[in-house]
Amino acid sequence: TTTLLTDINTSASNGFFYYNTSGTAASSTASIKEIGFSFATKVGIAASGTEAQYSAISQRVVVHNKPLLQ
Repeated sequence: TTTLLTDINTSASNGFFYYNTSGTAASSTASIKEIGFSFATKVGIAASGTEAQYSAISQRVVVHNKPLLQ
């Protein structure tokens, strides 16, 4: 079995991010030209000082000739 994205840090900003042609945050679905994804995981126990966090941010993927995202 393959398990992906375990121990997700729910206090972090996880999710998809949308950008327009200028590379800034898209204000409407019609202006989306790039999509990125980020997430953070954490393992260990904070109280004992063994907690570690790993954050990952994908490269932006260019969206070409696609209908509007809904």
